[in-house]
Amino acid sequence: MTVVFLVLLVPSMPTRGLRIQTSLAPVAMAVFCVLAYLGKHMEPAAVLAMYSLVVLAFPLGMLGHREELARRLLDRAQNGESPENEPPRAMSLQLGAVLTVAGALAVWVIM
Repeated sequence: MTVVFLVLLVPSMPTRGLRIQTSLAPVAMAVFCVLAYLGKHMEPAAVLAMYSLVVLAFPLGMLGHREELARRLLDRAQNGESPENEPPRAMSLQLGAVLTVAGALAVWVIM
């Protein structure tokens, strides 16, 4: 799952800093999962399912929008924030839908 995330998202990031941040996202999620396992005494299978769902949700949510997102992120890095370089609305809706489904699946798996 992590490989899919890294292969699909890291190369499309336009700057070195964004590639580093994107590369560290699975690490942050892994730390969150370990803390959930230790703190909430979750089952290992539930923790792995939660990690997998979240790590896969982001590439699926950005599917078909990576080039436009990269263009806007590069514009934001060069010119600062503006309404023209916000993430594409269609991508935001798609990502929201995918995260909602992933969240529902995670709750279903955990319960």
